[in-house]
Amino acid sequence: MTGTWARWLAGAAVGVALAALVGSGASAQRPAATQPAASAESTAASDAPPVSIRINAIVTDRRGRPLLDLKPSDFELQDNGVDQKIESAEFRAVASADTSAGSPIQSAEDEQRAAREPDTRLFAIYLDEFHVADGLDSARVRDEVTRFIDTELRPRDLLFVLKTLDPVTAIRFVRDREAARATVQRFAGRKGDFAPRTPFEEQFFGRTPEAVESARGQVVITAVRELAMRMGELEPTRAALLVVTEDFARDGAGGRQRRLPDWQGLSRIAGHFGFPIYTFDPRDRESDPQPTTAQPASTDRPQTLLQSLAAQTGGEAIRGTTAFASTLTRMSRDLDSYYVLTYQPSQATDGRFHPIQVRSKRKDAQVRVPTGYWSPLSSEWRAFLAKATAPSPSKPPRMLKRSPLIDTWIGFERASDGRMRLVFTWDSASVTSSARRLPPHTVVLKATRPDDTPIAESEVEAVRAAPEVGEPRDRLTFEVPPGRIQLDMTILAVDGSTLDTAARDIDVPTPRGTTPLILPVQIVRARTARDFRVIVGGAVTAPSPAREFSRTERLLIRAPVYDPAGAAVTVTSAIVNAKGQRIREIARLESAAAADSSQPEFDLPLAWLAPGDYGIEISVVGGSGSARQLVPIRITG
Repeated sequence: MTGTWARWLAGAAVGVALAALVGSGASAQRPAATQPAASAESTAASDAPPVSIRINAIVTDRRGRPLLDLKPSDFELQDNGVDQKIESAEFRAVASADTSAGSPIQSAEDEQRAAREPDTRLFAIYLDEFHVADGLDSARVRDEVTRFIDTELRPRDLLFVLKTLDPVTAIRFVRDREAARATVQRFAGRKGDFAPRTPFEEQFFGRTPEAVESARGQVVITAVRELAMRMGELEPTRAALLVVTEDFARDGAGGRQRRLPDWQGLSRIAGHFGFPIYTFDPRDRESDPQPTTAQPASTDRPQTLLQSLAAQTGGEAIRGTTAFASTLTRMSRDLDSYYVLTYQPSQATDGRFHPIQVRSKRKDAQVRVPTGYWSPLSSEWRAFLAKATAPSPSKPPRMLKRSPLIDTWIGFERASDGRMRLVFTWDSASVTSSARRLPPHTVVLKATRPDDTPIAESEVEAVRAAPEVGEPRDRLTFEVPPGRIQLDMTILAVDGSTLDTAARDIDVPTPRGTTPLILPVQIVRARTARDFRVIVGGAVTAPSPAREFSRTERLLIRAPVYDPAGAAVTVTSAIVNAKGQRIREIARLESAAAADSSQPEFDLPLAWLAPGDYGIEISVVGGSGSARQLVPIRITG
């Protein structure tokens, strides 16, 4: 794992935790119906008056049936061991288990409206492929999560399933179950398998198992945090988050101090927005003790972090398929009915975790609550942190942005004089807002150095369906200096109006050492036999940003390679399956256009491949070493 990547992840973790920490103390009071878990909120006043704490309590009899008529006097509550007076105990229940199908989710506005409907339940499921074993454990995950989707969800419920390395920018909670089922069926654990399967892993995860494990843990917690933040932004009436993992909180470089802030940040987010977190470990081992939800916050150890996370947010830690079905059935019922207990704590708002205990005076009543809550910070601390984290007015931070309107591809080619040239292409995104009137027509790309020195600026059209004769307008190439460059994009409609903007920072690769270097692989798609003949004939064609192709297409694969020592190299390519196993070698073209040994070309017809997920593997071997790059693709019917 590179130092830059590690610092970026650490900064992201601190930033989210700090935002949740500061935000929980400064937010306005929200309706109790939107708080199916513990939350802490304060009124806005400069002298920091007492906060109002609201705790969600599930109260049932010994047979698991909800108790419906409890009053504040029926409860006893202790905050940090101090008795507190409960001001109100409001019972919240779904009016009816409505089996009618709700309106379809076709836009962000539909999603927000549906999440706030009184009888709508929202479920988010995260599937951690990095920390679940392949084989039996993965099969259990697929079976049990699919069973939950099929048997526990109602037509009006909202659902989204996020898998490891899926884009967090595509999160959309919908009522259609087919996409969720398909995501679950593609789940395949990779625990103990440290071989990189994507260029992202190859570049940023490091080589040793320790470095890969550390990077994987940070990727998982960042993705779960993004999923939790998206849930909170919708302000759902009733919601729950399920994290499927075997346990990735392990000792390693940095140890406990590097992990706890990440988990505390996630716990704060869940508490602030008001939803429980459940964790599911699919392993069935009779010799291992079953986790409980009664672990106090003070016992946070690496082997109990998942249990503590569930307990702090009012969820449960599930171990084994035997407990999975019954626990998730209970989770589903818990969202239907619960009490909201409100009180004002006697302690100051100190930003720390406060353990709580709640009991009912009613005979045989069973009470389940979060083990505590994160207190908001006092007004003095909030002001101090806001000042400490405020950007300098003389050097405002550069804000990076991805536009949902377009997909981009950015790569590099090495010129004959050894200088590096950047290649940029784009295409309209496959999923865009239905509210947009005009599609993207042109992207104005501006490249600058970090000190704002201009490098290039030009208009680029979308990648053409068929190759053009002459200089293409759908591909921009220009020389770039070593180091970091800034790319700013303005997305225009056909009438010249601005639809959106985007911003990215790119590090220009500089060959170091003596081993070969593979620059980003270019994939040019040909939809007809004539298109392929034009491409092979030497036409300057634009690489496609797409990674999903039809079986009727044919791909031309360009692999720019470079050996710093100037040694001759042998470049081969193969198609691999979703498990990384080689299926077949990809034939190298021997045309005049492909004669350049620094950028060999390969011919991949797709008709013989069944629909599914694959990878294009590029391997380089020379006297000075070897290199490998894997490009994931998906084939449709």
